[in-house]
Amino acid sequence: MDFILHILETFSEISSAIGWIFALAFCISLVILAFLLANSMQRLKKYGCKAGFAGKLKSRILESSKFLNMLCSGKVPAAEAGKELIHILPDKNRHLLFRELLGRFLSRPVQNLERQPSLQSLSDEFAIVSSIQRSVSAIRSVAAILPAVGLCGTLMGMFRAFTGTDFSEPDMQKVMTELMMDFGTALWTTILAVIIKVWADIWCSFGPQRQVSIMTDELVQLKYYLFDVLEQQTWQTQATPAKVTTQPEETGTAHKMEKHKTVDSKPDPKKSES
Repeated sequence: MDFILHILETFSEISSAIGWIFALAFCISLVILAFLLANSMQRLKKYGCKAGFAGKLKSRILESSKFLNMLCSGKVPAAEAGKELIHILPDKNRHLLFRELLGRFLSRPVQNLERQPSLQSLSDEFAIVSSIQRSVSAIRSVAAILPAVGLCGTLMGMFRAFTGTDFSEPDMQKVMTELMMDFGTALWTTILAVIIKVWADIWCSFGPQRQVSIMTDELVQLKYYLFDVLEQQTWQTQATPAKVTTQPEETGTAHKMEKHKTVDSKPDPKKSES
C-alpha cells in the first residue's frame, strides 16, 4: 500500500511539473500501448506455433488413414471435419490458423487443387498474419511517439520551472537547488519514454515479429506437405487400377493359348479313317 501511495505521489509531482495536458497525453499513450500489447499476445497465443510444427502435423496426418482419405476426397462436412481434426490438433484454443487451413482442405468443393486459388496462395491465412503484423507495427509506432511526448513534457516542465522561479531572492543557492530539482522531476517523462521505447523495440523484434516469421514459414511448409501427400495418394490410386486391369488380359491370353493347344491335340478324323 505504501508503494502505491509513493507511486501516486511521484506521478502527482511529475504531472504538476510538466503540466496535466502532457501528463494526460503520456498516460493515454501508455494505455494504448498496453492494449496493443495485450491484443498481440492474445492473438499470438491463439494462432502462433513453434518451429517444426508443420513437420509434426505431417506425421500425425500420415498416421491417420481416415484423415488421409477425407483429405484426398474433399467435400467433407464441417461437423465431420471438426471431429477428425481433434485427433490432429487436440487443443481447440491454440493453433487456430493451422486448424482453419486443414479444415479448408477437407471442405474444398472440388477435388482438384488447381481450381482452388485461395488454397494455392493461402490468402485467408496470410490475411490474419498481415493483421498481426499491423498490430506489431502499431506498437512500434506508439512506442516511437512516446519519447516525443516525454520530451515535450520535459521542455514544458523546464519552462514552468524557469517562469515560476523568483531569481530576486537573496539565497540564490536555494533558488538554483529548487530549480534543478524541478528540472530533474521534468526529465523523468523523457527517461521513462525512452526506456519504454527501447523495451518495446526489443520485445517486438524478439517476440511477435519472430513468432510471425515462424508462423508464416510453418504455414507455407504445411501447404507443401499437404500438396505432396495429396499427389502421392492420387498417384497410388491411379497406379492401383492399372495392375488390376492387366490381370484379366493376361489370364485371357493364357486361356486362349490353352484352348488352341487342346484344339491342336485333337486327332484328325480323316487321318484316323485312313
